[in-house]
Amino acid sequence: MDIRNYLKQLNLSDKEIEAYLALLEIGESHIVPVASKLKLPRTTVFYILERLREKNLININDNQTRRSYQARPIRTVITLLNNEKANIDESIDELKKNLPELDRQYKISPFQPNVRFFKGEDIKLIYEEMLEIDEKKDNIWYVANTNTISDVFGEEYLRKWIEKRINKKIPSRSIRVKEWEVEGEINKPKPKDFRTYRFAPKDFDCPAHIVIYQDNVAIITTSQESFGTVITSKEYATSMRNWFEQLWKVSKEEI
Repeated sequence: MDIRNYLKQLNLSDKEIEAYLALLEIGESHIVPVASKLKLPRTTVFYILERLREKNLININDNQTRRSYQARPIRTVITLLNNEKANIDESIDELKKNLPELDRQYKISPFQPNVRFFKGEDIKLIYEEMLEIDEKKDNIWYVANTNTISDVFGEEYLRKWIEKRINKKIPSRSIRVKEWEVEGEINKPKPKDFRTYRFAPKDFDCPAHIVIYQDNVAIITTSQESFGTVITSKEYATSMRNWFEQLWKVSKEEI
């Protein structure tokens, strides 16, 4: 495991990361061995270590003769990441609480239709947005071509996304095309996965992937086109839900 990836989440620069790892390896040390290991001037290393102290990743001990530096244990990184997460969660809660006021301030009307476009990797932003819905009020509705969505996102991303949806207890209903089913664990029903699905009639074809959530309708094309669009419109979303319900009635649990 490379701890550098986790240290980057604490907004450390590459030099700060290498300095912290050097101190972990060396143990308590004066500045000269650290500068030698990093192959950087002592003045540069001095400022790097000061920043690490400010971020609570190292301790600085001022002895009678000279100053020494000591990295705090790796478990400190977990504590700092938890603190970052708590701060982010608090900011999200505060933003949600003030969302109506911000909408009024910036004249964002919930009744104004909006169309957004996504290409390539940015299509994942559509799926991340789905995880923000209120699980007590909303479901995620799919007309799903599992072959299309597996090609676009990859099975590893989908597996993690499904885990997040289940952890948030967000229900989903989907109508899938049997002909385009992808074999694999992510598409198999599991206990308490908050998911129900049916298979569309045999003459039904849907190369794209359609998702309805809140007042949004997302359309995601195949990996060849790698294109996604989200239409935000209460009336359009209601119309698409009605279409979904009619298709649901003629779909079957197994074909």
